[in-house]
Amino acid sequence: MDQIQHKYITVQGLKLHVADVGTGPNVVLFLHGFPEIWYTWRHQMIALANAGFRAIAPDYRGYGLSDPPPQPEKASFLDLDNDLLAILDALAIPKVFLIGKDFGAWPAYIFAGLHPERTLGVVTMGVPYMPKSSRPQFINHLPEGFYISRWQEPGGRAEADFGRLDAKTVIRNVYILFSRSEIPIASENQEIMDLVDSSTPLPPWFTEEDLEVYGKLYEKSGFQTALQLPYRAMKHELGIADTTIEAPSLFIMGTKDYVYEFPGMKDYITGAKLKEFVPDLEIVFLPEGTHFVHEQLPDQFFVVAKDYGAWPAYILALLYPERILGVVTLGVPYLPASSRPSSFAESLPEGFYISRFHEPGRAEADFGRFDATTVFRNIYILFSRSEIPIAAENQEIMDLVDPFTPLPPWLSEEDLEAYGDSYERTGFQTALQITYRSKSDDMGITELIVKVPVLVIVGQKDYFLKFPGIEDSVTSGKVKEFATDLELVDMPEGTHFAQEQFPGQFNQLMLTFLQKHI
Repeated sequence: MDQIQHKYITVQGLKLHVADVGTGPNVVLFLHGFPEIWYTWRHQMIALANAGFRAIAPDYRGYGLSDPPPQPEKASFLDLDNDLLAILDALAIPKVFLIGKDFGAWPAYIFAGLHPERTLGVVTMGVPYMPKSSRPQFINHLPEGFYISRWQEPGGRAEADFGRLDAKTVIRNVYILFSRSEIPIASENQEIMDLVDSSTPLPPWFTEEDLEVYGKLYEKSGFQTALQLPYRAMKHELGIADTTIEAPSLFIMGTKDYVYEFPGMKDYITGAKLKEFVPDLEIVFLPEGTHFVHEQLPDQFFVVAKDYGAWPAYILALLYPERILGVVTLGVPYLPASSRPSSFAESLPEGFYISRFHEPGRAEADFGRFDATTVFRNIYILFSRSEIPIAAENQEIMDLVDPFTPLPPWLSEEDLEAYGDSYERTGFQTALQITYRSKSDDMGITELIVKVPVLVIVGQKDYFLKFPGIEDSVTSGKVKEFATDLELVDMPEGTHFAQEQFPGQFNQLMLTFLQKHI
């Protein structure tokens, strides 16, 4: 986890901790539940960063490494919404995918409802969207020893219960309780912490080292804000009307999650009511999933990649099929070396951009005439066209773009600035090596068939489709010989950057594929 950076952003006088990894304009914002902190998303953050996304995960006010509010007993879900908005503004992030679990689903839905223009999509786990007018009243149908009822009591009962134990033991007990499929309910003269025997082992996917991380941070923060947000704040009226979530949404429910046993919850999730409020919703059930499915099954994941990122995606699927649920790629189908069309470089003029980028030193000299932002501007303009970038004999690739040519309409100056800032720091040496100079026909991989489900999204105006032999390989079905469970989808107006050009359409294709294969 060394690649994850830790930042502090001051919001309303509070220093809020944010974990941050990856680069690029496609950003995923992870929202934790209780008793979690940012660390709960460690597996997903690194996986997304490796797939080309930027992933950020804050600790809420009063959680983890973030400052507590001055009056924890008054903290509300609207405070969290304001914090998230301020964090995104401070990081110059215009739009995000939201992923929340447990009560983290609440700030995800609130943000999506209040700020639809900044929401690309919503993924939630364990807790569906429940506007006040349609919320199942499960508390009214459960005994007084129901854990939420106990933790909502403002008189200090939960504080006294937790206070008998050190923070590490409290977290241990909550993880064990919440990993079961039974709703945590204490008898009349029993406390919630007493529902766990001290000899009960941790869930097999949660290590002593993980527990140590949580324990140390909760020793620092205590549980006062955590009991207020979510348990005591959920009783308070937010003062906002019931809102329809318009963004593409995916809801994941583990059928062994105890929340699924709340009175009325199964009917609400499987009935028509939920989709009235989230019309663009996919629902996925995970048969073995518990309340912590993202930590329980982190190694089962999808790989989403574009352009040359498709190659590491396919390599992962070939080498580790037991860990890959599926692959989504944009623009580049899988073809093993033995079945690729003849070398593109041999069939195209020497000014072909890949040939030029292959040459040690030539691309560096070409790029070096400009700042990183201008290089990226030129590449985005070039790669957004439907013609293959080819320079004349005495011309450089960067000279193919007139300085007065506008950016594609879907790429803003702010987006360009984000790329420029990143590459001013890193330079282009590694990018040129990994993408263009390290390609080899023999990687020592003997398995040539991708057996996991694959979705390839092809923009019909992507210049890559004009590479010699590529269109024939796609339209003839030859690509299906090597990816046996392959789905090809055309985007008629899609260019090389279809995921940025048409994010809504791309997101829907991706979510539909995920829903089909989870």
